[in-house]
Amino acid sequence: MDSRELRDHVERGRKQGALGMELLYTHTRGVSVAVARGRAQQDEVAPQETLSVRVWTEGGRAGHRSGAPGEAEALVAGAIADSADAPPDAHAGPVSRQRPVIGGLGILDRRYEQLGEEDRAEVPATAERAVRQVDRRLSASDFWYRDQIRLRRFENSRGVSLEETDSLYEGSGTVTFSADGGSISLRDHIQSRTFASIVSLPFGTTLARRAVDLLQPAAPVEGPVRVLLPPLPVARLFAAIAEHFAASSFGADAAEPLFLQPRPDGAPVVDPRLHLQDDGTLPGSLRSTSFDDRGVCPVPLTLLREGRVDGRFVGPSLAHLHDVRPTGHVTGDRQAPTNLILRSGTRSMNAALADLGARVLIVDDLPDLSGLDPRTGALDVTVHGVVVQGNKPVGAARSVRLRGALLEVLNQVVEVCSDTDRIGHVDAPGIILDGFVAG
Repeated sequence: MDSRELRDHVERGRKQGALGMELLYTHTRGVSVAVARGRAQQDEVAPQETLSVRVWTEGGRAGHRSGAPGEAEALVAGAIADSADAPPDAHAGPVSRQRPVIGGLGILDRRYEQLGEEDRAEVPATAERAVRQVDRRLSASDFWYRDQIRLRRFENSRGVSLEETDSLYEGSGTVTFSADGGSISLRDHIQSRTFASIVSLPFGTTLARRAVDLLQPAAPVEGPVRVLLPPLPVARLFAAIAEHFAASSFGADAAEPLFLQPRPDGAPVVDPRLHLQDDGTLPGSLRSTSFDDRGVCPVPLTLLREGRVDGRFVGPSLAHLHDVRPTGHVTGDRQAPTNLILRSGTRSMNAALADLGARVLIVDDLPDLSGLDPRTGALDVTVHGVVVQGNKPVGAARSVRLRGALLEVLNQVVEVCSDTDRIGHVDAPGIILDGFVAG
C-alpha cells in the first residue's frame, strides 16, 4: 500500500464523518534459520502487512482498528463506529507536522539483499558448535537466526506523510546442563540492526562459558548479600523499570504509580550515580526510529538525572493539554522506552571486587522479572550466579531466591562500574549493590 492509497483512504474517512484520521501501514518480510545438531533448516517468513487506523469524531471521540490493508474501508468504517461509544477528549487528535530527525539513523542494513543461505546459516551453526567446543557437559538446543526488513508508511489528516525502512537481525540459543540432581537451562537472545554485528557476536561461546561457571561446586548463600549485577541483568532490570516511565505513572492521582516518584524537596530518589537516558535517535541502535506509531519524531529524554526522576513519556493528547511536544514513544496502544543508556563508572568490575575484598554474589541473569512489582519496587526472583571472595571464585550459587526492595537497593549502590555492554535496546554497566537478601 503506497502513500497515495493511504491519502485516498484518509480523504474517504473524512467524508464518512471522521474529523481527524491517522493510518499506519507496516510491511515485513524475512528469513528464519533453525539449527539442530549442526544441520540448518532455512525458511522464508511469509510477508506480513498490517494497517492501523485511528479516527476522531465529534468531541475528540477516538476509534482504533487494525487489520489487513485489503480491509481498509471496513477498518475505517469500524473505527468510526467504535468512536461513537468512546469518551470525549478535547485534546485528542492527529499530530501536526514536526521537524524530522536530522542525520542518518543507520537502521537499514544495505547488505541485506546480498545475504545468501550460507551467510545466514553460519550464525546459529557457529553458535551451536561453539557450545560443544567449550565443554562437552553442555547440551545445546533451539539455536536459531532470524532477520527481517520492515517498511512503515504513515499518513494523517493534517498532512503528515512519513516513510521508513529498517532491518533487524536476531539470534538465540539454549544451553542445558545437569546440576544438583536436576537440569538448568540458560538462554541468550541477541539483536542488531546490521548483519556484520550479529555474525561477529560469539553468543554461543559466551552462553557456554556462563554455564560452565555455574558447574562449579555449590557455595551456600543465605541472608543479606552484596550483589554484583553485570551488564546483562542490569539491562534487564532497567528495561523493566523504564517501561513504566509514562507520565501517567507519576503524581498523586496516578492510576498505576511507579515506585520511583519525585520527592517534594527535589532530592534524589536513588543513588546520584544512577543516570538513565532514553534516546530514540541514536544511530544504529535497536529502537531508533524517525517516527513512532503516532507519527511523532522521538525526543531524547533523561529519565533519571543523577538519581532524580526527570523525564517522562508524553503522548499526543497529554502534550496538547499542556501545550508541549509529545515525546514519540507510542508503540501500539502503549508508551514504551526507545534506546536506554545508563551512565557507567570509572573502575572495572574486577578492580572493584578486588578492592572490596568481600564476599559477593555475581548474578548471571534476570531472565524472568515477573517477580518485580513496579508499584512497590519489591523484587522476588530466582537467580543463578557465582560467589566470589574479592575477585576469586568460591563456588556456584544455583537457583537462589533473591529478594529486595528496589527503592532501598538502588540507594545502596556500592559501585557503578566501567564495564558496559549493549543488551538489546539498553547500554548498561555492571553495578555492585547492597540491600538484597538471599534464601
